[in-house]
Amino acid sequence: MNTGGASWRGKGGSPSHQPRGTSASYVHSHPKKIRGNMSTQPTLALLCGLPVSHVWFGHGSALFLELGALSRGRAHRDGSTGNSKGEVTVIADFGWRIERIRSILGGSGDSKKALLSITQKLLGATVLSAQFVGRVPELELQFSNGLWLVTFSHYAGQPTWAVLFGESGEICIKGGRLKSAHAVPSNSYTHLLNSRKSFF
Repeated sequence: MNTGGASWRGKGGSPSHQPRGTSASYVHSHPKKIRGNMSTQPTLALLCGLPVSHVWFGHGSALFLELGALSRGRAHRDGSTGNSKGEVTVIADFGWRIERIRSILGGSGDSKKALLSITQKLLGATVLSAQFVGRVPELELQFSNGLWLVTFSHYAGQPTWAVLFGESGEICIKGGRLKSAHAVPSNSYTHLLNSRKSFF
């Protein structure tokens, strides 16, 4: 398989077969750098052209995509290492699906085994477009491999997806409206994002 200048990395950074378990990484040889653009207000346009470098899960089916160049996760007291952090983190949360052009490949309601298989198909793909959809805005990402990620909250309240730009801010929904904050993100995922620990 032609990986386009990228390779799978196992524990310790050595090349390996596609990893098993709770998360997977695709280390790209020439990731797009966006840090120089972060002085402006966060915008979805900054996602376009970035590769999906790492995929992991929080509680339940809460899906996290790490885009762009990765930095090493923090070490824990038990000797484990948290998930790597991308230049941009996309939180799809509990309600999401991955679509082909005319069908649904799978989504957050599937089994853990299926979730891992489905989301690994995003690794190495580049974000072609990113947009908000619906009256109460949900997030839709289009990838270079012919797949789409679409969020859809099915609980009362507000959509809980978010796009985090490190210390430069976030895009999320507050009070039914889009909020783009040029500040350190603060939300219900703060503790989980600090530890970056997978839950399955």
